[in-house]
Amino acid sequence: ILGCVCSPETINAGKIALAHGVAMVSALSSAPEISKIGDHVFRFYNDLDAAKTVAEQLKKMNAKKIGAVYVNNEYGNAYIAAVDSLFDGEIVLNEKINNEEKDFSLVAKKIKKDAANLDALIIVLIDESANVSLLKSMDTEGLLKTLSGKIIGSEALLTDAILKQVGKLSDGIMSVQFPEFKNLGGDSENFLRAFKEKNTVGSSDVFVVLFGEATRLIIGAINQVGNDGDAVAQKIREITKEKPRQGIFGSYYFDGSDAQALKFVVRTAKDGKLQ
Repeated sequence: ILGCVCSPETINAGKIALAHGVAMVSALSSAPEISKIGDHVFRFYNDLDAAKTVAEQLKKMNAKKIGAVYVNNEYGNAYIAAVDSLFDGEIVLNEKINNEEKDFSLVAKKIKKDAANLDALIIVLIDESANVSLLKSMDTEGLLKTLSGKIIGSEALLTDAILKQVGKLSDGIMSVQFPEFKNLGGDSENFLRAFKEKNTVGSSDVFVVLFGEATRLIIGAINQVGNDGDAVAQKIREITKEKPRQGIFGSYYFDGSDAQALKFVVRTAKDGKLQ
């Protein structure tokens, strides 16, 4: 199985796949819990790696008191728990957001009450409209100026689609992202160019490459060992540090369920674009 995308779906579907001996590769699911499902479920990155990058940035900022606004599911809870365990400080503002939340005016007002005490604010929302609504509500309360240089979010906070909607409101906001596309390496540029000649792309360029590599990984394994799920999973497990795979974006290997591939970096918005 190629998929799922979101972590909650991957956790549930992965358990079913494991029970039936089916190999499953997710290109984008990132919750740490996925690593524990079993030896038939694989994915390309882990929020623990992103959380480590956030914690390192908080240390550089000498942040001791932080606020956290995050989606109340496996993705958001695991992400913030990981950051909390890795940085030497305290979460003094803790706002869990339901998936259905669309109006963030009250959340912005709550942040405003504690803004003077915050050294940093972490935002971990997966939904595009939720991120846009939160940023606009924070701007209405003057928080984007009050917390200038102190806001840091997950990779979902400043996607290309969100930047188009909020423009320069995003300036100064940090986001823990994959490297800039031009720095991915391997055959990424040629793959993306060929893909865009035949397909409409509604996701980020990096995500397209990750999906492309996940697809090639599965097809390659099936071509080698057939369609038996146990054999496919074993073939993927054989991609080790000693015997890495040369993928679209370069060399990588699996450590358990997790591909050791792209590393997260902190990128900052300037003039409505990520730098």
